[in-house]
Amino acid sequence: MTRTEDVGRAWRSARGVAPPGHLDAAGCNVPSDRVLDAVVAHLRLERERGGYGAVPDLTGPRSALAVLAGAAPGDVAFLESGTAAMAALLGGWRLAPGSRVGYARTEYGSTLMLLRRLAASRGWRLVELPVDGDARIDPEGVRARLAAGLDLVIVSHIGSHRGVVQPAAEIGALCRAARVPFVLDVCQSLGHVDVRGTGATAYVGTSRKWLAGPRGVGFLITPGLTPAMD
Repeated sequence: MTRTEDVGRAWRSARGVAPPGHLDAAGCNVPSDRVLDAVVAHLRLERERGGYGAVPDLTGPRSALAVLAGAAPGDVAFLESGTAAMAALLGGWRLAPGSRVGYARTEYGSTLMLLRRLAASRGWRLVELPVDGDARIDPEGVRARLAAGLDLVIVSHIGSHRGVVQPAAEIGALCRAARVPFVLDVCQSLGHVDVRGTGATAYVGTSRKWLAGPRGVGFLITPGLTPAMD
């Protein structure tokens, strides 16, 4: 059995009950049976000990996410959403004025707004990465932009509006060769397609989509940055 089949079997076994006709996993999935049980158990613990006394042990979740991204548990930090994770990452990134940030016009709306705000306040220059007629980023175009000079590249692995899977592994290899940090938004891909092997400097995601986790949980995985934010 391949790793993909292993993941698929585990995903199905954790979802003994799912509402019929629910087709909005890309927006907000229903929680798995295991997640539902864990959330209810924690609420009961909070009732017994109080919210601050019922601090959860996040060792298991960190390890699970690290495996999916090919990282170490210490590289994983939790925030309240994928948007908050991206804001924390880029907001803390020390890029000098005039730095060039590569992005695609198909980028997620909140990330575009964040980039434009940071560019205006910090003097960054936004450089559009070329896409083809299917909204797929052209690796050769990325190669050309890197050769012209980029300081950071940001890509959404799968766009929620089109469902196009971007060639993240190719882009990651090009960025590594050019020694340019590569941020991969995996909100729509982790738990849906394999993100290992993309070689991203940082991954930003959320639990409430294909992972069928609880709402209000975002994460930042930083195998290429030390230390991880928490």
